[in-house]
Amino acid sequence: MTTTPDRNTPFDSQSTACDTFPVDRRTLLKTLGLSVTTSVAGCNEILHPTGGANDEHVPFDIWKEVQIALRTSPDHLPARANHLVTKGDPEALFQFVRDEIVTYPDMVDRLSYSGDQIRWGVRGTLRGGAGTPREKAELLATLYRRAGWEADILTGDGLPDSDQVKRLLCRPVDRRFAPDIDNAQIGEWQDRLKQPKKESSAIEAIDKNGDESKHLGKRLYEQLPDEDLSPQEFDWDSGNLPIVRVVIDGTEHYADLFALNAAFGETRESIERLDEAPEASETLPVEVTLSAATADDPEEPVDLVSGSWSADELVGRQLLVQTLPGIDPFDQPTVTFQDVQTFIPALTVQGMDLNQEKMAGLSVMGDAVTRAGDQLHIEEDGTVLRNGEPFVAPDGGTGATAVSELRVSADSGRFPEIQLNVHALDDAGDPVEGLPAMAFEVEDGKDPVGVAVTANEQAPRVLILSDTSISMPSEYRNEGMEALVKTLRDKVVSEYPNAKVKQQYTSSDIWTSLGNSAGTDANLIVYATDGHVNDELTPEIETALRQGPPAVMLSVTDDLKDENLQQMASLTDGTLIAASDQTNAKDAIMDYLETLVTDLPTYVLTYGSPAPEDASGKRQVSVGITDSRANGRGSYLIPDSPALPPHFAGLYLTVTIGKQEVTRTLAGYDPVRHKNQPATQKMVDEVAGALFGNHMLAFEAAAPSFSVWFDDFLSAKLSVAELDKVLQDGDNKAVQQQKSVGIAALPPELFQLVAPLPDAVTDQSLTFQDGPRVVLHQQRPVFGADHIVRHADLLPFSGFATAADDPSEAFRLTLEQTARLAIVESALFETSTRSMLAGASLGEIGEIDREKWDDENWDKWDRLLDPYSGSDYQLLPENGAFDSVFGAFWNIDQNTGELMGILGDGSGGGTAKDGIRKQIKAIDRVVSMLNILVIGSGAAGIVTGPGALALGIVAAYGQTLARLYGAAALAIAIMDASKVNKQVDAALALLVCNVAKKITYALTGAWVIAMAENLLGLGAGNPLSCT
Repeated sequence: MTTTPDRNTPFDSQSTACDTFPVDRRTLLKTLGLSVTTSVAGCNEILHPTGGANDEHVPFDIWKEVQIALRTSPDHLPARANHLVTKGDPEALFQFVRDEIVTYPDMVDRLSYSGDQIRWGVRGTLRGGAGTPREKAELLATLYRRAGWEADILTGDGLPDSDQVKRLLCRPVDRRFAPDIDNAQIGEWQDRLKQPKKESSAIEAIDKNGDESKHLGKRLYEQLPDEDLSPQEFDWDSGNLPIVRVVIDGTEHYADLFALNAAFGETRESIERLDEAPEASETLPVEVTLSAATADDPEEPVDLVSGSWSADELVGRQLLVQTLPGIDPFDQPTVTFQDVQTFIPALTVQGMDLNQEKMAGLSVMGDAVTRAGDQLHIEEDGTVLRNGEPFVAPDGGTGATAVSELRVSADSGRFPEIQLNVHALDDAGDPVEGLPAMAFEVEDGKDPVGVAVTANEQAPRVLILSDTSISMPSEYRNEGMEALVKTLRDKVVSEYPNAKVKQQYTSSDIWTSLGNSAGTDANLIVYATDGHVNDELTPEIETALRQGPPAVMLSVTDDLKDENLQQMASLTDGTLIAASDQTNAKDAIMDYLETLVTDLPTYVLTYGSPAPEDASGKRQVSVGITDSRANGRGSYLIPDSPALPPHFAGLYLTVTIGKQEVTRTLAGYDPVRHKNQPATQKMVDEVAGALFGNHMLAFEAAAPSFSVWFDDFLSAKLSVAELDKVLQDGDNKAVQQQKSVGIAALPPELFQLVAPLPDAVTDQSLTFQDGPRVVLHQQRPVFGADHIVRHADLLPFSGFATAADDPSEAFRLTLEQTARLAIVESALFETSTRSMLAGASLGEIGEIDREKWDDENWDKWDRLLDPYSGSDYQLLPENGAFDSVFGAFWNIDQNTGELMGILGDGSGGGTAKDGIRKQIKAIDRVVSMLNILVIGSGAAGIVTGPGALALGIVAAYGQTLARLYGAAALAIAIMDASKVNKQVDAALALLVCNVAKKITYALTGAWVIAMAENLLGLGAGNPLSCT
């Protein structure tokens, strides 16, 4: 990432809001002075800038000048603080913090008790222009220290009466966007951009003057039950408040930020004594965890990566929640989606105010993980662990030349996933074990494919399943079953030292459990059951069993005529044995294993078939070994009813701030909506797309001003400047070096979702936050579809409330203020709570006659409303209408009036589907599809920076994670075979082809729009654009 020069104060800001005018890329490129100068084989046209004088880098040099000019605007608080620190005026710094930083109460119902409360720290307080009394004091003390003076914080009595507290809190601040830029400067920039001067486009502001949010808030307020309303009162009393003491030229001065009339050097009259301030509280703790569940066990997700931060480390920054592909498609552009079997989960902090070293220090990375949920870890000595067990030694792969014979059989039972069982033998007929995936060269038909290795030695892998129904005899339940497993494990490992024995309990859905187990890496299944089967054999399960490992079915009742158990043994080429006598059962299992082990494959490889979706019949497979002439061939039939592969079917994100925890389903199986339902192929496909997508958490304290946000937005645009330059120069070495630096990206919707509320501070009221704003933004491709999904979710951490004399009026004001966020969601996304409930007759859940609902909708609403029941008001359709899986309702905090629109997936935000040129298929080349995703007709202006796809692939490949990524990349190289390297210049050019296309302002004033649209190219293509 490239950081912006001349920014000395730690701060940052978010992206833009997206909407309005359509863009004709070629026309706009020409108006920016861009022309087609070259094209690259295998890629669309690459356009380069021609405007500007001499060696000027257009438009980046102009953008840098605009960025500097932005910092002269009165609403750019960090820049103003910088200026005052440099000026060295202690009184001006005091007045700045007192008058320009809004005072937020410590609690939702009171100004303060002890004056020690911190929410988001000094940087967030300056960036958002609001903080608790202690945060304001800490900010002023920090600015004094930066100016070179000693400063500390004392504490004294609070304000003497409620009137003064109200006057302190209800003090409007005029934050004007008015940078020092005149029309002559605008014209000069336009000339250098070779852009014709024109009138700005008509842009409709979202919720102009707040009229729409007031109307929505009023309508919802009127539908609440009057007799139940009992909003909390705000206590206008004041506890102790801090005072800053600064020493200038040896003389102490007091800076009382909370006295209404005290000048610099004075304190409020109510103070009888000053004491050392108590230690400030810690900022709010934040924990984020990415987890996933496989299709065969969707109710039990496992953690992929987790990180902890304090709120001050994240506000004004973004946390990229990433699953980085183990094969970089920009280095190997022939790679298809399904070639990528392994991913590296990472939580990467992105901040415009941070350098690479600091970002790396704040970022965390998990162990590499395969689509099937296997976790890979590399030890310091180079040993790769698979699910905690040694898998590949540091010298793995040295025996490749010893392979003289390969025998191959293919299992297509979970098509399009193909499993290859490979016997690799030397001249003496002995197995050659321990080779990494990169030693194998695999072709399906004539297509080379990337493979993952799930087994690399000829050893038994026994999975013991046990039915837990109460009808099972005691010998096969609890301690009895555990003793059997221990004894059997000891016997197997004693006979075969490299063997693995695992145990898993199941329900009485015996067919389903056996079918799921057939997709694991086990080469023998042992299943203890009494034959009481609750489910049925399906064509998909039958396909999986016929091509899976053999099963030894243990009839614990000695019923060898049980038709289900006979069929299970027959379909798997296994056996059914009487098992009431455990000693005889163990002997029979060992005898069966002895006949099986000599024919076990040396390797098990998996890959995604490149066969078209409508393909049928037989396909040929060939396997070769690098540095060996050995070659083996096999074939498989494309099944009519393939079983579900045991891939990830659910992807989840959990965010905890303080004591509040929120979990969101990013894709696939939802534990609430799909409870007790089986995973489906659609869920697996959703997760597969999400693994290549972009998931970003944006954190803010109070809302940043327009100039602060715009500054950050330009920083993100400028982060591609060096890559753009070296691509033009054609210096391949420099291109690769610059690629490793990485780039920044900010989704266009974020600013509107964290923008200031209308009239949040008046002389009669203050609407404030009790916690940070957190927005989850997603963009992901959808396999088998011609669109990408955009989704934004306002996570419920802000805790908006209003301080006002009348509690009912405070409740109403909070409802109207927070309705602004619902208005923004509906303007940005085609699906939102507002759009879903438009025209619906609403009622509060406690007053609705639910007896009129049908049972199916009742169940759906129960699952959706459960997290909110009993604590808030819920307004939803009186008839219980639930559109497919998408219901929606308004949730209103019963104490404060805070409004959240909740969609049927439990999120608080909006969703949109943006069309692209063609369907996204797993067999598509990643880089080729990136071009379409970035510049697709529907997605133009929505996919920013490196695009929905590229962000997940590239943005964190830079120095930010270089230290962590090195070890994980080695593990993946051992596990994942990849394809040959081809031309990469065209692919890299895509990184800078779409920084931003469109923007919607919740602002008025033609001058602002003209500067953004006409001068900065926000309504135009980027210097390097792909059409």
